[in-house]
Amino acid sequence: MSTSSKPSLLAPFVKEATLKKVGTEEILEVNLNNKITIELPAFEDTSCTLVLLNLANADGSLRPLASGNSPFISGQATLVTISNDHPDDTMNFKSGQKAKITGDLLGSDLVVPESKTYTLV
Repeated sequence: MSTSSKPSLLAPFVKEATLKKVGTEEILEVNLNNKITIELPAFEDTSCTLVLLNLANADGSLRPLASGNSPFISGQATLVTISNDHPDDTMNFKSGQKAKITGDLLGSDLVVPESKTYTLV
């Protein structure tokens, strides 16, 4: 008997992030003054209809939080552009904060994998 396996998803990432080395530590930096594009790499799924991606405080508090969404097209990378200009200033990131990408795939039972941690500058 064969079973179908769920596709494995690659973690989403910030396209504009730059890699900095501080000693032996590698840090991914995101400039808050520029547009921020989050990419979810391509995968196949016929049930997903919409991708919601967030840049969320790495401490899990969901404040600050920047969100965006994009229709899903199976087999193509999904790009979501977000900005750090929420009218409620408590939702905006400040330089030095750390963030991770979270998200949801509407219509799908797949889970968005945990991203790397980004330092906002």
